[in-house]
Amino acid sequence: MGNSTFWVLMPMPAAGVERFAPRLRPPVAEHAADPRTREWWRRWAADPNGEQAFHAFHERAFDGPLDEHIDVVYEAWELGQATGPYVHLAARKGSPMAGLAFAIGPERFARLPGWFGDFLLTPEQARAALPAVEAAFDLDGAARATAVERLVEALPECWDGPERILDEVLPVWRAAVEAGHGLFGTQVTPT
Repeated sequence: MGNSTFWVLMPMPAAGVERFAPRLRPPVAEHAADPRTREWWRRWAADPNGEQAFHAFHERAFDGPLDEHIDVVYEAWELGQATGPYVHLAARKGSPMAGLAFAIGPERFARLPGWFGDFLLTPEQARAALPAVEAAFDLDGAARATAVERLVEALPECWDGPERILDEVLPVWRAAVEAGHGLFGTQVTPT
């Protein structure tokens, strides 16, 4: 776990979604449907604060379905970077998505589309998912303070501060929807 893990959320033109979906959606769907993955989620959701759940959580989070498709991910990132504002979060010895899930809990985290930060949404899907994403990130003062504390605990070696994920997802999501774009979210650990 010495490598850096990146989570990126960026706008994707409809043509880019069409271009990359056949190569990126199947591995994410296969990973999400894997019985081991489903059991891991069930155990974590049943005891989200347990020590055992926390460690299992991080181990499974590093087993990303798009790591083996890094060349395609880089192609998509190149297109997305030219499309509009995006979020780029990196952590050493930690998973940005595991940190977010640990911080906001299974009920809120389950509102996010895709599987564990990996998704490729059409403009229509991005627009339809926006209310659920807004609800997931709707944290009042005390809930936000707890989420930030948990993010720092989960991601002690996150560049630029792990709490950025709480502030930067919604503006990027809303900008993509307003511009009529889809969204590409991915977590990878390049080797």
